Amino acid sequence: MAESTISPSEQEIMFYIWRQNRCVALKEVVIYFYGKKAWAKSTTHTLLTRLCTKEYLKCDKQAGTNIYTSLVSQRQYVCQYSTNVISSVFAGSVKKFLYAYYNVNKPTLQELDEISDLISSLRGQ
Repeated sequence: MAESTISPSEQEIMFYIWRQNRCVALKEVVIYFYGKKAWAKSTTHTLLTRLCTKEYLKCDKQAGTNIYTSLVSQRQYVCQYSTNVISSVFAGSVKKFLYAYYNVNKPTLQELDEISDLISSLRGQ
């Protein structure tokens, strides 16, 4: 799996491609982000090229058009990203992460029960 980090703009492109759940043409991505972000075609193309260089995407030419395929699943990315955040921001401590999350977001009792159930099930593994 790709190990390098991606920029917020590159992340937006990846989430768009994952939502499509299929290969996407350059034109589709350009049209979507022109409408959403007013990015020029060259900006979108540059971001896609970077994602290919970082091995998040693969580009194939079909009938003169660039077709992009995700090489990293959304689940893989989220797991890697979460692990990096916990390692770098919370010194690898899930406890510190949960405490920080709790103090800002105040999860509901149902969410706390779900977390407790998850911890119980992980202990049984």
